[in-house]
Amino acid sequence: MIQSDHDDLPDTFSYLGNTDQGILSADGMVVFGFGRADGAKPQIKTLQTFVIGFFQSAINNENDHQKISKYIDGLYN
Repeated sequence: MIQSDHDDLPDTFSYLGNTDQGILSADGMVVFGFGRADGAKPQIKTLQTFVIGFFQSAINNENDHQKISKYIDGLYN
């Protein structure tokens, strides 16, 4: 995922399960919060573009994260 115009606003990413088991639930959803303060208050004041994609293998460590980050930057820039 990449944001077209970088900023210092908080961004969040969460897994929400559909039962009291939370992340361990058999079903659920992924939730993104871009530029949101506590209480989900929006802080973005201008139009923004976000690109979200899926990669075919797991990202398991910092080195993997750096590789995919460079890959995404190369696609977008």
